[in-house]
Amino acid sequence: MRFWKQPFWKQPFWDIPKVMRRYPHIGSFIAGCVASLCLPPLGLIFTIFALSFPALKAVQAPNAFRAASIWMAAGLGWFVFSTYWISHSLFVADPRLWIAMPFVVFGLAAVLASFWAVAGWAAWRCGHTAQGRLIWLVAMLGVAEFARGFVATGFPWNAPGYLFSFDLGALQAASWFGIYGLNIIALLFAFSLALWRVAARQIALVLLIVPLLLSLLGIVRIDYLQDVVTPDSSPSVRIVQPSVMQQEKWQRSRRPAHLQRLVDLSTQKVPVPRLVIWPETAFAGFASQEQNLLRQTVASATPFDGYLLTGIPRLDDQDRLFNAAVLHSH
Repeated sequence: MRFWKQPFWKQPFWDIPKVMRRYPHIGSFIAGCVASLCLPPLGLIFTIFALSFPALKAVQAPNAFRAASIWMAAGLGWFVFSTYWISHSLFVADPRLWIAMPFVVFGLAAVLASFWAVAGWAAWRCGHTAQGRLIWLVAMLGVAEFARGFVATGFPWNAPGYLFSFDLGALQAASWFGIYGLNIIALLFAFSLALWRVAARQIALVLLIVPLLLSLLGIVRIDYLQDVVTPDSSPSVRIVQPSVMQQEKWQRSRRPAHLQRLVDLSTQKVPVPRLVIWPETAFAGFASQEQNLLRQTVASATPFDGYLLTGIPRLDDQDRLFNAAVLHSH
């Protein structure tokens, strides 16, 4: 029996490449999973080339909705594989919530992948050639990643630009382009194989070299800074993690002990640096309602000329709840 007469689930595992070619949505999902391995903690940077598969399938799609569905599948693979850790928070509250894990993993991934789907749709509509659609795809995915960082307060984690996290030298480019600029560079790097396939080979070679060149410049920059900044002259920062149980975090009866633990960890080694950093909602209260307690706590944890940086919830004039980062002086 010929291959395409059989359903994909009847194919042996060694026919995965054929399954991917015959069923582009399955192939795009697999490509997204593989490509996400370029993200921390693995940092397998060349796996991002797998995104060239959905890129080629999308630009060759018969219509914009087909292109959107291909990128929906690719995004689903990328985010399912790379945001699995979100579901771990369920076990903090109650281990019995494991049954909800698949819904959390796939539900969140589907929402995030919808940004990529819109980008795929827009790129197909804007471009008229394979090369043009690939360039438009980079631009639209860049816009989609920017929007993902802001819509509904944003979820900017696991962006393609995290590719540069594999090395401190490569990551120096973030100071020049920011994460959204790195997204564009990472996507151009990822699509270099697709551009090679559509006969834009000179462009593909240039795009392969750019991240390597940026990494080299970053390494040179680090070497230069090591000569400029010495350990004696560099500023010190103390980061404190009290490891408070989530179930106890908002219990008022335990808050004095939690705050005292934060203060003790901040001051246990002398001298205390001028900047102390506490985690998000380390102060389990509202700054506007408990100013005196916050002031006393900060004064106990910092030197006379020091500062405390922490995350804290706040209420606006209409009693709407927001997250806030607060830099509080001694």
